[in-house]
Amino acid sequence: QAELQALESGSVVIASEKKHLQEDKAQLQDELRALQASYAEQGTRYAELEARTSAEQKSLDEKIELLKKNREQLSGEFENLANRIFDEKAQKFERNSKQSLESTLSPLKQQL
Repeated sequence: QAELQALESGSVVIASEKKHLQEDKAQLQDELRALQASYAEQGTRYAELEARTSAEQKSLDEKIELLKKNREQLSGEFENLANRIFDEKAQKFERNSKQSLESTLSPLKQQL
């Protein structure tokens, strides 16, 4: 009879431990499901951020390329404008020099 009581007592302990283990298992399964859901959500978010970053990088690259082209165009236009201004100034200087020389030499021509 003592042996039977010991077995029954052991059975109660085992049943209690089994219940605790089942509760722990259920809790761990819930945590696992939550972590899996979070992982999936983070994976989706990562993919969205990666796509957005890629699109923004492409847009920035296009803007940089456009700025480079605009810079080259403006540089060319500035060079053309500078050359035109230089040519106009040179022509004006030549006219003024010619007029000044003529006005200086004109009295000498008349005297000769």
